[in-house]
Amino acid sequence: MEFKAGKVFAMALAGIVGMACCGAVAKGKSSAVHYPAALKGIWLGENEDCKNPDSLDSDARFEITPAKLIGYEHWNKPLRIVQISKVPMAWKVVSRTYFDGASVELEEIYVLSGHQNRYLTVVNIDQSNTYGRCQ
Repeated sequence: MEFKAGKVFAMALAGIVGMACCGAVAKGKSSAVHYPAALKGIWLGENEDCKNPDSLDSDARFEITPAKLIGYEHWNKPLRIVQISKVPMAWKVVSRTYFDGASVELEEIYVLSGHQNRYLTVVNIDQSNTYGRCQ
């Protein structure tokens, strides 16, 4: 079997690219996952008042930063986030939830609604909760 110079070059290039990709994965150089900017802020259970000083201690209060969701007794690190709808804005969020020294992988759907995306509904296998944006 005879190889032409172009084919040899293409095969060599494919091999080099393949090794470079595998090397990056082996070294753990994957890109960081971040919560979408539209979700960032402080959220509180929909029947609670953000202006009430007692709301700071509410177990229905949490903050979403780019790299973390920080709740009353837990925090989540996003593992995979895929936008599943643009109107209304919705995402499938897979995160690692840490609480009481343990952790579990959690899959949820986040949906923004209302005027200026004022409400966030979070749905998982067990429940659905709606929160109001404080900030």
